[in-house]
Amino acid sequence: MTLFHGPTESPPALAFCMILMSLLTSPSFPWQDHFVQDPAVLRERAEARRLAYLARKGHKHDNSAVVGNVKGHGQNRETVQERRKKEANKSTRANHNRRVMADRKRNKGMIPS
Repeated sequence: MTLFHGPTESPPALAFCMILMSLLTSPSFPWQDHFVQDPAVLRERAEARRLAYLARKGHKHDNSAVVGNVKGHGQNRETVQERRKKEANKSTRANHNRRVMADRKRNKGMIPS
């Protein structure tokens, strides 16, 4: 028993592979496009995807993010206030007792800050 159907025909598996390769290399498949896309267009699409995701999620923008220089290196007043607020709101998690005592010592002037 042979795998060939006749002397001039190819085996069925080879024919299937040839058909599959011709389909995959046809221009109807967009992921086979080997040209580099415009980065600006890619950024716009990514931003649109991100905004759609955040809209579905119900994202609320938080303005209390501490932005500024490294801690203790010439921040403006707003950054120091935001950092203080951030430290105060950490009490809902671990180390809250340690933070309360550190705040009390700082208010009494025992710890230079």
